[in-house]
Amino acid sequence: MGTFSRKHTPRTLRRWRIAVGIVISFGVLAALGALRALSVDGVRWRANILARVAAGKISDLSLRETARMLRPGQLYYLRPLETETSPFAVISNPYTASADAAAGAVSFRARCNVCHGAGGAKAPDLATNEFTHGGSDWALFRNITRGIPGTAMPPHALSEQQAWQLVAYVRSLAQGLSEQEQDGEVAFGSHLLDRFRSVDGSRLTDPQTAAGDWLTYSGAYGGWRYSPLADITPANVSRLRTRWVFQVPAGSSTSTAFKTSPVIADGIMFITTGDNRVFALDAGTGAVLWTYTRALPGNLRLCCGQVNRGVALRGTRVFFATLDAHLVALEARTGKVAWDVEMAPHEQSYSGTGAPLVVGDHVISGIAGGEFGAPGFIDAYSAESGQRVWRFDTVPKPGQKGHETWGGESWKSGGAPTWLTGTFDPKLNLVYWGVGNPSPDFFGDGRPGDNLYSNSVVALDAATGRLRWHFQFTPHDQHDWDSVHVPILVDHTFQGTKRPLLVEANRNGFYYVLDRRTGEFLLARSFVRQNWATGIDSTGRPILSANASPSATGTLTFPSVAGGTNWQTSAYSPDTGYVYVPTVDQAGVFVKQPIAYRLGDLFLGSAFQTLAPGGWSSLQAIQVATGEVVWEHRFDRENRTSVPRPCGVMATGGGVVFGCRDMTMLAFDGLTGRDLWSLNLGAMIGAAPVAFEANGEELITLAAGGILMTFGL
Repeated sequence: MGTFSRKHTPRTLRRWRIAVGIVISFGVLAALGALRALSVDGVRWRANILARVAAGKISDLSLRETARMLRPGQLYYLRPLETETSPFAVISNPYTASADAAAGAVSFRARCNVCHGAGGAKAPDLATNEFTHGGSDWALFRNITRGIPGTAMPPHALSEQQAWQLVAYVRSLAQGLSEQEQDGEVAFGSHLLDRFRSVDGSRLTDPQTAAGDWLTYSGAYGGWRYSPLADITPANVSRLRTRWVFQVPAGSSTSTAFKTSPVIADGIMFITTGDNRVFALDAGTGAVLWTYTRALPGNLRLCCGQVNRGVALRGTRVFFATLDAHLVALEARTGKVAWDVEMAPHEQSYSGTGAPLVVGDHVISGIAGGEFGAPGFIDAYSAESGQRVWRFDTVPKPGQKGHETWGGESWKSGGAPTWLTGTFDPKLNLVYWGVGNPSPDFFGDGRPGDNLYSNSVVALDAATGRLRWHFQFTPHDQHDWDSVHVPILVDHTFQGTKRPLLVEANRNGFYYVLDRRTGEFLLARSFVRQNWATGIDSTGRPILSANASPSATGTLTFPSVAGGTNWQTSAYSPDTGYVYVPTVDQAGVFVKQPIAYRLGDLFLGSAFQTLAPGGWSSLQAIQVATGEVVWEHRFDRENRTSVPRPCGVMATGGGVVFGCRDMTMLAFDGLTGRDLWSLNLGAMIGAAPVAFEANGEELITLAAGGILMTFGL
């Protein structure tokens, strides 16, 4: 095409000469019969493209690239051009099959995951379908192969086919988000997920078969929050060091509402954030394997911030409840949505904050919204289809047993939410679930009666949801003493006879022991200061003090609204026979006044005031069958204005009990209460520790603020 050098030939002249050469080439090809399949319009169209490129009207595309794309028989063609002047609009990817996207995923993990793999923490989240430097196929191809000047995006030395396959994978992420609308989508994948096995059968019913895993919210069905792993001991726990840190990506909740309790199976960790993201992580390194994001409506009614406490596993699926009161099933290996069902309308103030519990073929979930008067329930759904199997109403409707305990029309706004997770006895086939306070919280005059099944533990037939028995800890509660605690199931000797027990340190300040077959009351003993009851009678009913109720002028009451303990989980060690309880010993002033119910408004019935100057918090070890406090470790104040806030507790087979106060993670000798180790995590802790095994090593992980920190020896 001539002997002019690039250095001395004007750009326009050079382009036209190349164009002329290309046209000549077309003539030669036509003479050889290669253009026989082209119509006259096809030839004219190609000539138009070449002329536009030569004149600079289509930028960022060389004539050589153009000529190659225009050759007949190519895998991709420039799409018909009418008024477009940019190749971004007319070049399409020839490699779009599922196998190409899968090959692109391999390249992504090897080259891109280090920056894009945290959902946008270091680089843009490519699943959003929003691309600053162009979102067309050609723009993505160009950015991958040429890099983006002025940014951290370098050029990648890939073959043309590999680059287009990477485009196909990135496009599949954005396309999936578009197809599922606000259901969210997978961001990243990993071959590590191939080792994920089905979670069912003995893996859930026998803790010893999953000693290195943490398969439910409480670790196992009994609610112990106990790991049999024993490598970390009182002798070596002081050598704990950080193994990895996961930071919640931008856009997620980074407040104390990051209360996830990780679930771990086969080296894969599943966590949630307060804004309804689910992450699958490599449990050994914290690397993101995939992430799912659910877009939420803007009219949510939440009493206590954006909170999600975790997931449940069954088979090869992950289940979690959403802030807009949906229950969602994801494929564990990909993060793809299997099904999504609405448990209740979020417009009626319902929300989902607790981790579900899988029992057999059912996914069981509670509900939040009691502070707005929304009547509570416990639901069971088919793990396969998402169809609801049964519902137990915690505020009985007319005709249901217990309805008579709600005076007048008060049942319609009775609250009694179920926002934590229950436990399960496979031998009895009973699900045990804690129920929260009635509404309005502090004004009981408008809801005469015991207000069943608020402030109770209910035992439900796992197959049908039928009530077998219930026990109400605080009838007609007027202090917001939720009984949503996770019930602890133990087989232990009680007064000389071995019995199946249900034990619970309750928010009302008493520790209870029940027979879990029948709900028979066996024992109650106070573990913090309380003045609202003079005792507990032989049936388990409290004997109220003369001035136990809130009043117009205020009533000083122990415990405060925070309770003797709260939703922060207790733990049980079969090695010591102790229940480890995070406690708060503090008084409050409770005031009442009439309140009218209005949909969407908080329905509390006046207010309370915690007396900050007095009181303390602690970790107690309570003998499981007697309620005796064996040891207590009181927490030092980290500031002068409030009592330190404890978090949930975990016990281990190595004899170490992990807990926290405010921002500090703590370790104790489970037998003696001796303080062994502490570390300030730099953010308020609103979750509980979890133990698991990865790459043959025992690890401890805990969420704090917007981070998840994992420790090992």
